Amino acid sequence: MIFVTDDGSHSLHVPELNEHYHSTHGAIQESQHIYIENGLNYLQKQTLNILEIGFGTGLNVLLTALHAGSKTIRYTTLEPYPLPDEILSKLNYPNILNANNCFTQIHTCPWEIATEIQPHFFLKKHRISLQDYYPIEPIDLIYFDAFGPTAAPDLWTQEQFQKLYNTLNPGGVLITFSAKGTVRQALTNVGFTVTKRPGPTGKTHISRAEK
Repeated sequence: MIFVTDDGSHSLHVPELNEHYHSTHGAIQESQHIYIENGLNYLQKQTLNILEIGFGTGLNVLLTALHAGSKTIRYTTLEPYPLPDEILSKLNYPNILNANNCFTQIHTCPWEIATEIQPHFFLKKHRISLQDYYPIEPIDLIYFDAFGPTAAPDLWTQEQFQKLYNTLNPGGVLITFSAKGTVRQALTNVGFTVTKRPGPTGKTHISRAEK
């Protein structure tokens, strides 16, 4: 079910899990704060391999493409249950961000094939779960944006974080909305240095884990 968040941008509610895809305080402001300001902008590299856990509405991809600047980005995203076109076509992100062409490219490019959706920005969408995915190329930045630990506990395990830690380049970063103690402990246990960062509107903290 689509609903309007406090910043005017859309999000989705999943009644079966009682989960929202984004903060009710603002979908765009949340993604911008967590994944762009504390992730993309934090790493001072001109060439980045990004892995996203939870493609969802494609908002993180869209914001990353819009803020890529002169960077060369290879962006891989995982989504075992893609949203239907009839929902995606109703989302208002492209209108708010003036990015209709980019949003269309993100959602119409083929799955499982790396596609240049704009100069120097390559997107590869995998219809697969994190549990079944094993990265091949080293990663610089991970957006961990899956459903929360209560709704999807199998994704937030030490085993999955170990796999992600192993694929990160030295100096690589995992950024996530969750600052739950068990999540931070699991990240620490596999070798990450974890810091709490101020959260977006409506959330006290987020977590940034560095290798």
